Amino acid sequence: MEKKMSDLSQIKGINARQIKLLQENGISTAEALAMSNGEAVSSIDGLGDKTAKKLIWNARNALGMTDFITASEIDENVEFITTGSSELNRILGGGFQTGKLTEVDGPFKSGKTNLAHTIAVSIQLPKKRGGLESAVVYIDTENTFSKEKIKRIAKRFELNPSEVLSKIYHARIYSSDHQAQMIMKAETLCKTRNVRLLVVDSLTALFRAEYIGIGVLAKRQ
Repeated sequence: MEKKMSDLSQIKGINARQIKLLQENGISTAEALAMSNGEAVSSIDGLGDKTAKKLIWNARNALGMTDFITASEIDENVEFITTGSSELNRILGGGFQTGKLTEVDGPFKSGKTNLAHTIAVSIQLPKKRGGLESAVVYIDTENTFSKEKIKRIAKRFELNPSEVLSKIYHARIYSSDHQAQMIMKAETLCKTRNVRLLVVDSLTALFRAEYIGIGVLAKRQ
């Protein structure tokens, strides 16, 4: 069964220099290292392939990610965030499920950004009203974030607009590598500011714009 262990220093065989290198490259917790790709970690100057694989394995081992468990042991402590629509909640089986990646797809002006704004507010609701009383990180790649829209949605949910805005950590993104950097940086906010939701609107727009043509299709993916 997986355990919680955020501190890199608790990983067997890791030293201060390696911790510093990992943190400088956006890997600041044992969980982040355990979920990292070996090739990406080995590309960090000063680590190398053998060391990277060993550290990743040790992190996974410490977190209980290297053992099989029975199906009866699987943690099913699932929470949901309301979408603001009872019908959409029903379709999703209760709303947006915590611990999962949910991708919303659709044509232009089909309501994707409106839904992103809505959930950035609804997560701040009390649990009895479908929220998690938590903050949110909002990664804005298309410059579509609107404070006024947030205020209107907050009023609809009978929340204080100023308080709602103060719990949305917004970042305007300008390139695909900037997007990756800020998503990694969001990890710190998740640990220190009671953030339980990461919204990326749009996840793929900058990649589509930067990687054009069949020749770069594999790299874009």
